[in-house]
Amino acid sequence: MRYYVNHKKSDEKIKIPKEFIEASSLSRSIFSKPESSLISPPRAIIKNLSLSKRLVIVDDTAQQVGAFKIRGAFAGVFSEIYRNRCISKIHVASSGSFGMSVSKVATGLEVFVHMPKTTPCLKQVKIRKNGASVLANYNSYEQAKAAAIACASKSQASTFIDGVSWDVFAGNATLIQDVINQGTVPRDRCLMLIPLGIGSLLIPTALQLAQHKIFPEFIAIEPETFAKTPSYMGHSIHAPYSETIADGAAVKELPYFTIPMIVNICSGVSLISEEEITFSIQKLWTEQGIKAEGAGALAYSVISSNPSILSDFDDIWVFVTGNNIHSDIFDSCLNYKQ
Repeated sequence: MRYYVNHKKSDEKIKIPKEFIEASSLSRSIFSKPESSLISPPRAIIKNLSLSKRLVIVDDTAQQVGAFKIRGAFAGVFSEIYRNRCISKIHVASSGSFGMSVSKVATGLEVFVHMPKTTPCLKQVKIRKNGASVLANYNSYEQAKAAAIACASKSQASTFIDGVSWDVFAGNATLIQDVINQGTVPRDRCLMLIPLGIGSLLIPTALQLAQHKIFPEFIAIEPETFAKTPSYMGHSIHAPYSETIADGAAVKELPYFTIPMIVNICSGVSLISEEEITFSIQKLWTEQGIKAEGAGALAYSVISSNPSILSDFDDIWVFVTGNNIHSDIFDSCLNYKQ
């Protein structure tokens, strides 16, 4: 594991954009709908590491689609319907979990999921089973997103739902809010380790906590094969963009409007090797009984790979975000030996 300090982080506390506040207000109304029964509650697994230090594992893998992104998809789809009841077609770009989530939520609508060629077949199959169309012929997530936007613009009955919209952020913020509502609240000297693809969990978590006047430190976790964030934090780095088991975080660039927020939120970023991700999947299963996919297991890698960066904190939160992993790959991770 390689850790990069954020040289561009300011000392100012996070400012909550009015767009997030407005989207959160609509989201609360949307999540009161009967359809919100699609969303399962998370688990907060608490381990006391010493008299003063605890580990909190936030596990949101129990969702019907196996990932936290159903929260944002639910808010995103129903917010669009609220604003435009003429919508009949939805286009999204996804490396897997967001596409699965939208296809599960948007019943009665035509859903088109634009995906990179490298998206695992398991995720494509799940999307098709939900009745959506899969277009997995793009070289990257960024190319898939451009195509989805172009297709949606061809008809007034079509819309593009962005995985980093304020509506989606407000939906994903319900994860940390649900944990707080269950009685687990961040303490002083708190560090949160969150996997980073496009920022759709990191940003809403920080903004939701800021509304409660809670300001932990954050470290973003990326696969080193798709390391992008250190370059925004004052480091010169070259990523190979090679195949990764953490396919859900295989994104080459941060969406432009998320960059200043991520730079302002994070104290640094940890880059995780493929071997470390494999061991993290293995340890989550053997130590915690959690089945996790590569991107979902990223944050847990830090616990064993570089415990020294945890020493200054008494409250360490790790987010485990998805379990969509093919059984053969999962079994090979469990049997892997250094």
